[in-house]
Amino acid sequence: MYILDVTDGPRKGERIKLREAKPVIFGRNPAAPFAVPADITMSGKHFSAVGNGDICMVTDEGSSNGTYVDGVRIVAQQVIPGQRIRAGSWNFRWLSTSPANRSSRARHCRRRSFRPCSR
Repeated sequence: MYILDVTDGPRKGERIKLREAKPVIFGRNPAAPFAVPADITMSGKHFSAVGNGDICMVTDEGSSNGTYVDGVRIVAQQVIPGQRIRAGSWNFRWLSTSPANRSSRARHCRRRSFRPCSR
């Protein structure tokens, strides 16, 4: 399971769950899996996101205002956990809960078991 954390916008605090290898479309079109019909700064089909391993592939779907990763306008970009995505007036942060990421984190925390893991 993969998560996009909504960090800014009308649905701030919401977490969008993505399944591996299943793209999710974000946009103003009410038929989009993540629809934001009231946001005129987003295109009908603004961007898509799909998880694979610890990576998320974000693709701009021909939007008018662009899709940005860490402030840089992209056409298609691999995103790693912690990176920020902006589309219209929305901001997201990619969080990975893939098995690979969990086991890596567990190994990291075991090595430093004398203090809380904040990686």
